[in-house]
Amino acid sequence: MRTMEFRDAGSWTITATRIGGLETGTSNAIQVNNPVPAFGNISPGSAKRGSAVDIQINGSGFIAGVSSLSFGNNISTQKQSVISFATMTATLAIDTNAVEGARTFLITNTGPGGGVTTVTNAFSIGSNPKPGIVSIAPATSSRLLTLDVVVHGTNFIAGITSVSLGPDVLLNSTTIDSTTGLTANITISPSAATGPRNVVVKNISPGGGTDTLKNGFIVTNPAPTLTSIVPSVGNRSQTLDVVFTGTKFVSGATGVDFADTAITQNSVAVNSSTQLTANITITGGAATGVHNVTVTNPAPGGGTSSAKTFTISNPAPTLASVTPASALRGGDTTIVLRGTNFVSGVTTLNIGAGITVLTTHVDSVNQITAAIAVLPTAATGLRTVTVANPAPGGGTSAPLAFTIVLPVPAAPVALSPMNGASRLYTRQSPRWSWPAYASSFRFQLSLAVSFASPVLDDSTLTDSARVIAGLLPDTIYYWRVDAKNIGGTGPYSAVSSFRTGPQYPATLKFAMVETFPVHANPNEFKGTDYKLFGLPGWSARVLGSYLTGTARKNWTAYWDNGAAVNYFMEYDGLSNFVMNAGRAFWLLNNGLCTIADSLVLTQPLDSIGNARIELHAGWNLITNPFQSIVSWSMVQALNGNFTAPLWQFVDGGFSPTDTLAPYTGYYFDNTASALDSLSIPFAGLPDPPYAVAKKADAGGWQVGIAVLSSISEEHALKFGTAATAAEGVDALDYRKPRALVGIPAASFEKMEADGSTGSFAADIRPGVKEVEKWPFTVKWNGRRPLELAFDGVAGIPEQWDAYLVDETAARSVNLRSSPSYTYTQAIDNARFFVVVGTPAAVKKELDAVVPKEFALGANFPNPFNPSTTIPVSVPTVAEVRLTVYNILGQEIRTLQAGPLQAGRYWFVWDGRNERGNPVATGVYLSRLTTTGGKQFVGKMLLLK
Repeated sequence: MRTMEFRDAGSWTITATRIGGLETGTSNAIQVNNPVPAFGNISPGSAKRGSAVDIQINGSGFIAGVSSLSFGNNISTQKQSVISFATMTATLAIDTNAVEGARTFLITNTGPGGGVTTVTNAFSIGSNPKPGIVSIAPATSSRLLTLDVVVHGTNFIAGITSVSLGPDVLLNSTTIDSTTGLTANITISPSAATGPRNVVVKNISPGGGTDTLKNGFIVTNPAPTLTSIVPSVGNRSQTLDVVFTGTKFVSGATGVDFADTAITQNSVAVNSSTQLTANITITGGAATGVHNVTVTNPAPGGGTSSAKTFTISNPAPTLASVTPASALRGGDTTIVLRGTNFVSGVTTLNIGAGITVLTTHVDSVNQITAAIAVLPTAATGLRTVTVANPAPGGGTSAPLAFTIVLPVPAAPVALSPMNGASRLYTRQSPRWSWPAYASSFRFQLSLAVSFASPVLDDSTLTDSARVIAGLLPDTIYYWRVDAKNIGGTGPYSAVSSFRTGPQYPATLKFAMVETFPVHANPNEFKGTDYKLFGLPGWSARVLGSYLTGTARKNWTAYWDNGAAVNYFMEYDGLSNFVMNAGRAFWLLNNGLCTIADSLVLTQPLDSIGNARIELHAGWNLITNPFQSIVSWSMVQALNGNFTAPLWQFVDGGFSPTDTLAPYTGYYFDNTASALDSLSIPFAGLPDPPYAVAKKADAGGWQVGIAVLSSISEEHALKFGTAATAAEGVDALDYRKPRALVGIPAASFEKMEADGSTGSFAADIRPGVKEVEKWPFTVKWNGRRPLELAFDGVAGIPEQWDAYLVDETAARSVNLRSSPSYTYTQAIDNARFFVVVGTPAAVKKELDAVVPKEFALGANFPNPFNPSTTIPVSVPTVAEVRLTVYNILGQEIRTLQAGPLQAGRYWFVWDGRNERGNPVATGVYLSRLTTTGGKQFVGKMLLLK
């Protein structure tokens, strides 16, 4: 009999068959039922919420496909498997919401048969698990943002697990997506610290715990935007609030950039993430116009917004006061102006004509200190003062009153007669200076120094002189004078005294001796041997009556009639050579010349004590009608303040002088003054002349040019600039006197008013802009060395180069390093110019003079006898050879062999060979050979 196994429950039929298959038997139906399962033990017997655990249950009656497990709410059975009748396994998923504590579970076998076995408290749910964190996404975000972040990890339990991103990151909500993932909605506060921070997940107790993702999340600054600026315009020196509107403004982080360091940011306050207020001060140095303005959040993250524009203008100034509110004419004053919106370097002061604003200093937006100079010509009385700021913006203040007051004149200075002078005539004309702002004078004359009882008290004078007649002879007089105007009376001058002598004489006597060279042959006399000569008084005698011998044989004389041509008139014994008062002549005598007269009429004085000498147009030869020295400055002042100088002829050349001495002749140019006569002040008996200040040059600079030779010295020329100079010919450009022949003479050539060219001793220009040229000519046929000496070169402003250019020789001299130039004049009229200007402009002028190529010029004269001059042009430093050949090609004379600087040269051949012997009449050749083999040939004809 066999053992039978029923693997499946249900109704079974058993069939039996005998071996060999002869008999078969069938049983009645047999019913098989599933057993009721039995529980033995469970392992493990506990699990934590939110976990998955594999369990094994031991017992009996476990049948695959029949037996099942049930652990109740929030526990799911997964992967259940019957291992054997006595063992089964399963995987339990413990929900995070599963109730903690002992748990009853069921083991069930389905029918037929079967049953349910209840196991009480054999399995328990433990406390919360510790969570884990692996990553967060996104891992970076900016302040001010609200966003979802997804955290990945383990053991995330709804209601149990929480997440934290540190201070100032607000957790709005947490959603557990699974045990390994959760979503947190966060808001990053504007005050959140930037940079990396830890991310922490936490499960609450019981059990539970935390896990940290170090530096797992980075907080950055957002990139701001800028939509508007209000206001968008500000003024220099203004402090104002500017409101910025945009997005993502962060307190303590968002900054403002006005793109101008002259705009000071006093404070920046972030009102909200969309608005901030900047308090700024626009300094006076801020650039006007449109400026780009941006807002910036710094790194990490951050960025700069697109720009908006902010315009800076000049404010409109106001003027509240001026202290002091008046100034003296002719004086310097410091004034203080108070008001508003003063900007350094911008605000200007306008105080009217005749007042020069020397300096303007903006002390603050409310105060200006200005130094002003009131010109002597400024109109007195009320005027207005304003301040102005230029555009953009800007404007002019309302005016305030300012008064120019006429100052009380200073004390006059006694000019003549000199204090303490003696033996003066009983008719005098005391003179004094004219102080600034004086309109009239009071003159007092007294016999006592105390002026207790003045013999003359005249307060009606409107001139700076007072004629006094009828003075007592041999008497000491004291005099003083004061000046006054509408502003008041100034102090008296220092007391001056003089002592009278005899009356002005009706006649005078003289005796003079002049020394001249002695020559047996009149042709041996030179132009430098002449002297300018005149006599005092009014003898009415012809010149020849004073001289010994015969005219043209023993002596000769010339008078200048002032004409433009044919001006020298030789002595003819007629009226032009009568010794009238103040008339002078050119005189040449063979040997010692003595002139004497014991009874000569004096020139009568006019009502104010002056002698008058007659003049004609143009150049005049004049002399002193008195026997005492007279200052030329006084003559100029007495005759209308003309500027023409007085010229003396000394050492064979002309030079200006300020002394009109007796017995000497002088040249005076009457062209500009056009005077009929010249008043000469009588200074009394022969005493030292009274001092008169010379007229100062009107600003600028001047340089003198002297022409020096072995026979003469001429100190006549002057060139330069003056603030009062005009273009063309003016009062500062005086003419050059005419000399007799045979004397080196230099002059500037300038265009006269009538279009003709005149010879001038002075050429004064208004100024130098870039470059100025002063051309002049030296006339002489002496063929001996001359020196041009320059005095005053140091006065030329340092920014200018100054060169002398010899146009004839094509050479130049830097006057700053060598203020003289020595040369031998090869032609009668040598042309020069002085050039002053910028280095570049001067170099251009110098380069233009240098010859452009080698050249052999035509000799002159040709034909010649006994000598001829051969011109040569050299464009650069070169070895030069100049040789004379005869018509047969034989070398006669070498005139030059060696290096030459760039320029023009004149070589003289005296018609002799190398041995010094004269050559025969005939045709000769000059040959110039230069560096590089260039040759030039010229033809010359010697006639004897």
